[in-house]
Amino acid sequence: RERLRGNADATATAFGNVPPPSALPTDGLNLSPERLVAALAVHPAEFADEAESIETHYARFGDRLPDELRAELSALRERSMRES
Repeated sequence: RERLRGNADATATAFGNVPPPSALPTDGLNLSPERLVAALAVHPAEFADEAESIETHYARFGDRLPDELRAELSALRERSMRES
């Protein structure tokens, strides 16, 4: 709830805020601290291939794709390039 209100500890990334590993309940999971850190890592430079895949998927919708989705993909690309 605190995270939704913007009151929780988080690291800002090109793709949104990421909580610290200590903020996530991992009880009962077979997950080492190192693997959790790796899972939460954000690598903006690796987003280029993903963006191409998303764009290919969007092309299937042609003019029916909402402009907001194209705009969000463009904004994500810009943010990821700034952080690369």
